Amino acid sequence: MESMARPLGKIHADAAWFARATELQLLYVRTSADLGDPAIGVVMAQENHADNKSLWFRFDDPDGAPSPAWTARGRRLYAQFSDKRKGLVAAGIAIADVGPEPQPQASGLAFFSAVLGKVLDALVAPLSGVVLVFSPVRVEKESRLVSEVPVLVRTLFPRGVRIVVVERDTRFLAGLPAVVGPESLSCEALVDPDALAADMAAFAGVAEPGAPALPETRWRGPGAGPDVVPPPRVGALPATSDEALAAAGLSPAYVNGGAERLKELVVGAALLLRAGKQREAIRMQADAANLCESFAMPRLQIVNLMVLASYCQAAQAPAKAIEVYQKASALAIQHGQLDQAAQIELGLGSTDVREKHPELAIVHYRKAAELAEQAKLPSLAIEAWRMAGQLAVDHGSTDAAITAWTRALAVAGHLPPEEAKGTSAAEVARGLAVVLRKKNLHVQADSMEETSCRLEHGMPPGTPVARA
Repeated sequence: MESMARPLGKIHADAAWFARATELQLLYVRTSADLGDPAIGVVMAQENHADNKSLWFRFDDPDGAPSPAWTARGRRLYAQFSDKRKGLVAAGIAIADVGPEPQPQASGLAFFSAVLGKVLDALVAPLSGVVLVFSPVRVEKESRLVSEVPVLVRTLFPRGVRIVVVERDTRFLAGLPAVVGPESLSCEALVDPDALAADMAAFAGVAEPGAPALPETRWRGPGAGPDVVPPPRVGALPATSDEALAAAGLSPAYVNGGAERLKELVVGAALLLRAGKQREAIRMQADAANLCESFAMPRLQIVNLMVLASYCQAAQAPAKAIEVYQKASALAIQHGQLDQAAQIELGLGSTDVREKHPELAIVHYRKAAELAEQAKLPSLAIEAWRMAGQLAVDHGSTDAAITAWTRALAVAGHLPPEEAKGTSAAEVARGLAVVLRKKNLHVQADSMEETSCRLEHGMPPGTPVARA
């Protein structure tokens, strides 16, 4: 889509210039959340630029007022360097091994600097520098990077280290180029919502809301008669019968034109919602859900009902949203779609939170977690238990939180360490440690903090953890 290609093209141009213009100390990129991963991919691809002589390292840690995990960043720097070194050695660049990972220090930033120093000392020709790419998945107002990046630039640039910061949607880091100085490059690359809506409409073959209707014009040659059905092409396969489609588990109505109509309704409803026409969007999305019912395709119907419920929430119609969610839930349970049933319970919980009914929301989050466990979706189960526990803490029920979070960690305990690392289990363990410490259960709290560290770094249970 052109609406997304344009900002990505701008990021590519500025990142490529940064790769070759080594006098630049900082590149700041601000993009839309929808382009977060592609934008970072474009930035990181500059490591392969013909003029680049630096190793590029990526850090996605969330950044806010609490101290960021510089120790974790140091470990990732060490792991990324080890992987890059293997490729460089295979390519004939005899870069040295940096030896064992340094021991953690009281200061996480000091540990990171120690690892970075080893990496810089290991560089050999044609390599001559390092680029640190900070692309936090979440930036809060009191971001530490605001003060830390300028200090890093001043202290590390003379050693051949340059920095890229990629921010998605927010502007909390937008002042960095002004603080660093003229050796900075700022790139604003946001998706134009109007251009995106036009692209979506063109993709779906529907008109944008408010656009004038186009007359149907068809060219006819002089003396052309009425349209006729052309004869079948020689060697063409016969059309599949409705009976054969049904036997294969496909809806004949869906295959024979229904899919195109469904796409028109779904995209048209999304465009209406984007244009602020909520009631029209709800009507069109309801038509999409009803169309799926006529196809006898329950899974697709459930998906469209969930979308419809979210539109009702956007239109400030919570009672209607709950009604739609309940219909979707009944269908999901009837047809054994436990994964969808779990997601519906999360939707009901979020509706209750908005309507200030936390006790009902906790019930829905717990039910979502139980359904996700039954559906063999551990990541979703852990997150649902986390949400139930957090809501319980927020409303003064620490015992309920301990129960929910303990259940989440039990689910995580059955996962391989690398898989558990990709869940919210580490956050659960940190929250549980805080609650236990408030209850003066310091030994248990210490154990939870160690568990959190293991989960965050994909370490097997029982692995010794050095405490700062």
